[in-house]
Amino acid sequence: MLRLENIRKEEKLTKMQVSKMLNVSDVTYGKWEHELEQIPTKRLFQFANLFKINIDYLVGLTNIKIPKKEQYTLNIIEVGQHIRELRLELNMTLREIAEILAISNSTWSEYETGTYLIQSTYLINICKKTGISIDYILGRSKIKYLKDLL
Repeated sequence: MLRLENIRKEEKLTKMQVSKMLNVSDVTYGKWEHELEQIPTKRLFQFANLFKINIDYLVGLTNIKIPKKEQYTLNIIEVGQHIRELRLELNMTLREIAEILAISNSTWSEYETGTYLIQSTYLINICKKTGISIDYILGRSKIKYLKDLL
């Protein structure tokens, strides 16, 4: 459950205003807001920076809204390291995690090496299942587990 619309309305902004802020068409943004298309990880990150909130709240992994004063930079290599750390912590092979997400081993490997940024669908699903913070994975927080946000 994405909270894009709620946050936009709290800020008294139109879809068109937010789409311009994100440098996407208002049609594309509207699809994300109504969950007709999955918002890319890069845009989730950007949205959270714009509205100075945590991504875990934005995607509905927690009801705890944490203000973020800092503007973060997305570091795909760091994201890959955190994804690898997550897999190792789960004591899973590349094959096992790829099977759970219904993706190829090479795709997961490319996420771990920072060749590609993990798709938000996979990121949300894996964090939902493990209780690990998306903000931690994306380098926006030092708090690793959602249970520790309190």
